[in-house]
Amino acid sequence: MAARYLDIELNEIRVDTNAGPSLLVDNNPLGKIPTLLTDDGLSIFDSIAIMHYFHRMKGKRLYPSKDIKRTTAEIVEALCDGTCDCLLAIVYERRHREEEKIHQPGSIGSGQR
Repeated sequence: MAARYLDIELNEIRVDTNAGPSLLVDNNPLGKIPTLLTDDGLSIFDSIAIMHYFHRMKGKRLYPSKDIKRTTAEIVEALCDGTCDCLLAIVYERRHREEEKIHQPGSIGSGQR
């Protein structure tokens, strides 16, 4: 979304992370997406690092310049990143665990944590 917003052309490559594709693993020691491969051979991984790279690349147009607004944007960015991590954990658990072993937390307000 950030690349589109900044009019950065990307060649998107879809990979099956379960298969451990060499293109991904060779360029990201975490073996996770997203990973950005630049024209000059740099490998940038993690959404936040990629966003900061785009910000510098396009004349600092992605993040606010005022400190308090920048901090607010970074907090929202961290919240979104954390939410994606949680959702990914849920997907992996449902995809790779036997049905009876999938964690089923209590409902909201039930007093269970």
